[in-house]
Amino acid sequence: MLYVDEGEVLGYQRLLPTTSPHLLSDVFPELCMGESPVGTHIWERSHHCVAPGPRWGKHSASAIASTLGLALVEWGLECGVTHFIIEIETAGILPLVQLHFQPMPLGLPCKVRGRDIIAVIVVFDKRTLQSFRQLCGSQKRVLPLPPPRPAYLHA
Repeated sequence: MLYVDEGEVLGYQRLLPTTSPHLLSDVFPELCMGESPVGTHIWERSHHCVAPGPRWGKHSASAIASTLGLALVEWGLECGVTHFIIEIETAGILPLVQLHFQPMPLGLPCKVRGRDIIAVIVVFDKRTLQSFRQLCGSQKRVLPLPPPRPAYLHA
């Protein structure tokens, strides 16, 4: 997912299915005690980044990060995803709770490049979506509407 404004990429995040190789399963297995959770309804959010530099208003780092979070939840709810795996610094757990994610640690924190990183699996729902919309100050969708489905696919 990209956050693009006037042709400039200001932020991004990568989503990986857990049914294929992903960071927790293949790069950081030490962050998970036991087997890594797998399923078509469980995806991993990785490589989250916001462009550095002075930005204000709708382009502040926190506004860009919040919009990416909102897009993540919108996409998940629309695609039948119920859980995300996230590798974060331990201090990142409290903001997840405040946004109405339900984080569950998958193991103990480990040092990764000098930082204490923990893998969590989070559950989210419409309350999470509303929390992000409130944080972003808008009830509008951030993802483009999907194209209409062909008539022969309608149930």
